[in-house]
Amino acid sequence: VKMKSITMLIIINIIISIVSVTSQQ
Repeated sequence: VKMKSITMLIIINIIISIVSVTSQQ
């Protein structure tokens, strides 16, 4: 269960970084 939550946090961080980069352009 902990592994899944950590993976979800990593995925959320990646999505946020991608969105922030695309919004800056």
